[in-house]
Formats: sequence, structure tokens, C-alpha cells
Amino acid sequence: MSARAWALGLTLGLVGPLQALAAPGGAATLLSPTGTIASTSPTFEWTSVTGASQYRLFVQRRGATLYDAVSTAVATSCDGGGNCSLASPIALGNGLHSWWIRAGDGTGEGPWSVEGTFTVSTTSTPPTGAATLQAPTGTIDDTTPVFRWTEVIGATQYNVWVNGPYNMGQNPVINAVYPSAVCSAGVCSTSSAAVLANGGFQWWVQAQNAAGNGPWSPPTSFTVSASSTAPTLGWPWGTIDDQTPDFTWTGVTGATDYRLYVNGPRGVNLINTVYPSTICTGAGGLHCIQTSGVTLGNGGHSWWVRAITSGVEGQWSLEGTFTVSVTTSPPTGVATLLTPTGAQGTNTPTFTWTSVTAATGYLVWVNGPGKTYQWTPTAADAGCSGGGTCSLVAPVTLGSGSHQWWVQANNAGGNGPWSAPLSFTTP
Repeated sequence: MSARAWALGLTLGLVGPLQALAAPGGAATLLSPTGTIASTSPTFEWTSVTGASQYRLFVQRRGATLYDAVSTAVATSCDGGGNCSLASPIALGNGLHSWWIRAGDGTGEGPWSVEGTFTVSTTSTPPTGAATLQAPTGTIDDTTPVFRWTEVIGATQYNVWVNGPYNMGQNPVINAVYPSAVCSAGVCSTSSAAVLANGGFQWWVQAQNAAGNGPWSPPTSFTVSASSTAPTLGWPWGTIDDQTPDFTWTGVTGATDYRLYVNGPRGVNLINTVYPSTICTGAGGLHCIQTSGVTLGNGGHSWWVRAITSGVEGQWSLEGTFTVSVTTSPPTGVATLLTPTGAQGTNTPTFTWTSVTAATGYLVWVNGPGKTYQWTPTAADAGCSGGGTCSLVAPVTLGSGSHQWWVQANNAGGNGPWSAPLSFTTP
């Protein structure tokens, strides 16, 4: 990432660096929408948060993320305080929605608001038609089949109901609702919400909207006859303090590859990667281990593994769960400023300083004639993630005159102490 990609270039006036160190500490209070609304493009309103220069709007429907983006305080009409507002950037479908707001100031984000809920209802009558079921039917060897049926006019969602070998007429194996977004060109489809055991099944679909439910489809039967077995999960489980854990499982004889699937907090998919069976060792080559390819954040995670044999994917393992809980202390060291100091021959000087142990990023603060600048390079951006001297070319052209600058180290645990200042002049 170039220096210009992360330069803030803020014009804050002549203020000291200790006046803007932390992200906003308060949470916004949600105002509207709430209850049942008829608009598919409502205006979201909330109270402003002191010190915030931006707000993140997060909208979900039935656990699926519909919108997650940041808008400036200016764009939400509350850069001077008061209440913020933002017209829905997307058209919402009928049904129950959840939403949250999180304030930020360019250096970080504060806490999430309390969850807000509202229901969009733009229809007045339930669907009248019944879906026609297409697949699965007959005997199949897939334990996570795709369910396919015809679209019903007026439906905004569909309830898929599946009874299995051990619960005919009792609690279903699957009782899940899917939005009409699963439909295209008159046909709806979704992968099985559960891994099915061998045996006979019967399934139905019911079209629904905000006004009510339509009739159930006639049932269709199918039989699962799969010979493949699923991997058995090992580690991680419970609460761990490792953000890049090793995933271990017992493999399947004959497998050529394995798919590792990991969801993080809020059900966001973090890993969906196929690894060769060469990661498995031990007796029969069935002890499999793979280090996480991404750094996991704090919070609850779920994971699964499925074996792949010559390109054919088998059934998923049972779900594994674990919680990442890592407490990081802020850096304690102080950077020593090196350059620039004294008279400079350029208006884009190179800032250098000594690295600080445990720092993953730095805040470079420059007070100049009539302007103050903040830049937030990561340790990698500054070329000192492994220690040594950090370096940053000024991402903007500085004005002529006297300047004073500071550096503060930071990491996920917070901010360290400020350096002593250095002064320099530009032509």
C-alpha cells in the first residue's frame, strides 16, 4: 500500500496531538425506522456522537448482510451535531430487518449501537399459487442436495420443510425460510441447510409475503444413499487466545483434497479454501492440520470440513465452534524522531523514526503554518514491521514555514506514549 493510499490529510487547525487520540467512545442512539413501514427505501436516523467524523451503517435481513458501508458526518447531515440521517442506499424487500450504527473518526471506530429492528410491508394479500417442486427426487448420493422449485407470483420468501427418516410427521430435519432473492428466471434454488443422513425424505415449499402465507406445495419424496463419510473435527474448540490457529481433523480414506470453511462473528465467511490431502500425515495419512490463512478477530467462530475425492465433494463434518479472545497490551516504548529536523530543501520531506516493540502502526502528527496533518501508516507501510528505522515520505506538499511533529505507536490494544517533538522548516 502506498503512503498516499492511507494518508488522512486532515486539516484540523493548530491543535496539539493529544486532542485527537482515540476513536469516539459513545454509541449512537437509533431513532428510525422502527415498527412496520411501507417504504422499501426508508431514511435511517440516529443521534450524532461527539468527535465522530463518519458512521458505519450495517443492515441485515434474516441474518444476511444487505449493507455495510461508511458515510461521512457531512453526508449524514450531522457534522455539526444533532441527529444524523441517511436515505437507504438500497431497496429493501418485505420482511423483518435489523440495523446498527457505529461512529468513527478516521483513526478507529467506537462501539456499536443497540440493535434496531423494523419490518417492511408493501403487500396486502398472501400468495395464492403453490410452488411446483423440481429436485431432489428419486435416489441421490448427495447429502447436501440443492432444493429447486418454481417461483410463485407475489412471494417475498419461501419456507422449505423437509422430514427425514427418523421424524416423519414430527420435528423436521429442515424448516428454513429463504428470501425471493434465491429465485431467478422463474426457478428458485438453495443448498440444503443441513447434512442429510442416508434414508428416505419428504419435502414441501410454502410461498409467503408480509400479508401471510400461501398454500403448501404437494410433497415430493427422495432417498439419500451416500457412501462417503465426513471428516471428524479436532482443534480448535472452546475459547482460544490464538488469532491464527491450526485447524486439525481426522481425514477420509481416499480423499484427494479437503475444503475448510470458517465463519466469523455475525456469520461472515472468512475461509472457504481447498487444501491438498498432502497436509495430512500419520497412520493412513488421516491426521490433517492446516494453519489459518487469515488473522481471526475476537468473537465466536464456526467451522466445517468436507473431503473431496477426484473433484467430487463429500458430506460436511459436524459443525465445530470456538471463540477467539486475545487481549493485547498497547506499546510501551517511545519512538525517537530522526528526520526531518532543521532547515529542509523540500516541501515533501521524508519522516524517519525508530521502531517501537509490539507496534503494528503509527500516528504521525505534523503541526504547520495554519494546518495540522495526521498520517497513519502501518508498520509494514513504514518498512519497519521487523524493527529498525521507520520511514514515511510526506504524502502531501507541506506549506512554507516552521513545523513541529510527533509520532505515536499503536496496536490492537491501544495507543502508546507520544514521542518528544522535533521541529523543522520548509522553503
